[in-house]
Formats: sequence, structure tokens, C-alpha cells
Amino acid sequence: MEIKKLSDTTRGEGTFLIYGPSGSGKTFSLSTLPTVEALIINVEHGLRTLDAICPDIAVANIETMDDMRDVVQFLPDYRYIALDSISALSELALKEAMAENKDGRKAYMTMADKVAAIVDYFVRLPQAVIMIAQEGRVNQEDAGLFDYTFAPELPGKKFAASLPYRVDFCWSLRVKQVEGKDGLVTDRRFQTAMSGDGDYLAKSRSQAFEVFEEVNWENVFNKLNKEQ
Repeated sequence: MEIKKLSDTTRGEGTFLIYGPSGSGKTFSLSTLPTVEALIINVEHGLRTLDAICPDIAVANIETMDDMRDVVQFLPDYRYIALDSISALSELALKEAMAENKDGRKAYMTMADKVAAIVDYFVRLPQAVIMIAQEGRVNQEDAGLFDYTFAPELPGKKFAASLPYRVDFCWSLRVKQVEGKDGLVTDRRFQTAMSGDGDYLAKSRSQAFEVFEEVNWENVFNKLNKEQ
């Protein structure tokens, strides 16, 4: 065993879990990543929104869990890795697990193990990792310590509840209409911490961010780099 300074043991640029409702701009936010340094692991197959903005960004299309296992060999070539989405990956893992085991309860447990192993692998990478998830309404009995209403939606209650604890940042992508010079405009923000209303699960292992941040990954990583 070796004792090290904390600065020598902190890994990577952070693992992010971003969740929000359909159409909130989760995938679109990836257009703010540096194109030549980013890889999108495309499980959701909903990247059309990026076609005209960053057509040259690298994409790994995932059809099976074997594809997901194969993509690992390409990760060292990129500084930013985005998984779109972990919700779709969980469904893919559940499909594979159901083919292996007809017992539904055991299949969900197998799915959780498969996806948890992938998440844990990503957490240990030296690169920045962004995982996108759908938003779901949480039964208050399942909210645990915090009385929140919305959180990442994934198959399996226990696995969904454990995922935010595995990552450095769990942020909600919030969308609202605000008054602009020419009337109402759409404002999109990452919610980085629990706010006063407590409706949305959010956490950050960093003091670099305001409670609501601009949806811009370049700005996010600039703030993190200034903190270090």
C-alpha cells in the first residue's frame, strides 16, 4: 500500500450524468464539445439534431452490448466521451439479460450488473465522460434522504437510485420560458445542485459552479480547469 496526496489520486476530468425530458436539448448540448477531441457513443440513435452543427464529430453506433464492449478500444483517442444515452444502454442490456434468463427479476439484476460495470469503468477513465439519461418522476417513497420529484429514469428502481452516487456530477437540464427583448424566449440551464424547491435531484463534487449554469460544455470544463 502507498500513501499519496489527494491531487495525485483524483481521476479524470469528471463523470457527468445529465438528465431531462425529451426535447430539452441533452443531445444538442454535445455540439458545444470540442469536435476533434470528442466521441459520441450513440445508443439512442437520435443524433440528427447535430448533423448541421458538428457533422465531423466522431460517432460509435451501438446496436448490441457486444458493440459497447468493442468500443472500449477506441476510447484512448478522445478527451471527451459522451454516452447517448445510458437509458437506451440499460434497455439494450435488459434485452440481452432477458434472452439469457427468463426470470424477470433476475434479468433486471443482471442488467443492473452489466450497466453498473460499464459506469464504473467510465468513472475510472482519465477523460471527461458525459452520460445522458431520460427524466422520470420519482415515487416519494423511493426518493430516500432527499425529497425530490424528478431524477434520471432507468430500468430497475435500485439501480436508478444508485447511479447518481457513482458519478461526480448529476445535473438536470432545465428548460423554461423567460421574458426577452422581443418577448418570451427559451432558456436552458444545467441545474448543478439541489435548489430551494428540491424538485430535481442534482449534485456536484466541485465548488466551481453556480446552481444554474449555461448549457455549454466548453464553459463547464473551463471552470473545472480553473479550479484545479
